[in-house]
Amino acid sequence: MPDELKSNRARVVEATESAAPDAPDAPVKSSRIKNFIFHRKFLIFFAALAVIMAAFAVWNHFASDKTADVGAIFAGPYELTANDGREIAAALGEIQGDGAKSVAITDVTWYSSFDLDNLSKAKAALVDATANQAELDRFRAELTKSDALLLFVSPQIEAQMKDALIPLSEIFGDGERPESSVDDALALRLGDLPIYEAFPAISELPQNTRICVRRASAAPALRDGDEKRAAALEADATAILRAIALFAN
Repeated sequence: MPDELKSNRARVVEATESAAPDAPDAPVKSSRIKNFIFHRKFLIFFAALAVIMAAFAVWNHFASDKTADVGAIFAGPYELTANDGREIAAALGEIQGDGAKSVAITDVTWYSSFDLDNLSKAKAALVDATANQAELDRFRAELTKSDALLLFVSPQIEAQMKDALIPLSEIFGDGERPESSVDDALALRLGDLPIYEAFPAISELPQNTRICVRRASAAPALRDGDEKRAAALEADATAILRAIALFAN
């Protein structure tokens, strides 16, 4: 039938029939995408996880205080959040008063056998032995590569590094041993200090945390470097420890 004699309905039907073979394309493409995702779901998951972790690492790098005057290390049975670290650093700045040195805190979460024995069974079961050992190894690596001299550590860690610590008698002078001093006057016990009650972030740390200063000569990162810089870092760390001991709420 000549096209001009066809009704509009006939033209529509004819056009629809001619287009029909192409209609399945959309479902086919969708099916291919679903199959691709299904067979590579683990690859996609780990790729997404890698992207997230990389983004967090970049954020953490720029969010961390890379220009702090004094480095400090916390190592004990408590996991600091980034906000905890900032609040503790701010508190340490506040107690120093005028001319305060800024502080950057590196945290290591490590449970000694004593700590594990004093956890509830449910909490102790959550501590992975391999990860716990890795944290201790990381702490030792920090001692090697870091110039941080101010330490907030568990009694078990302090006991392992007594030879590297500055006696409080050198920091305060002979006969001026602070009441909160412990362990042959090598450290202050955090729970005995007014700062423990004065600052919420600090009060989250274990009461038995020892505050001490290691000698610059015991830090491999400083031992063979600039002697003036090493002496200045040691002086800054001991000044902060004095401020902690003398702080009155």
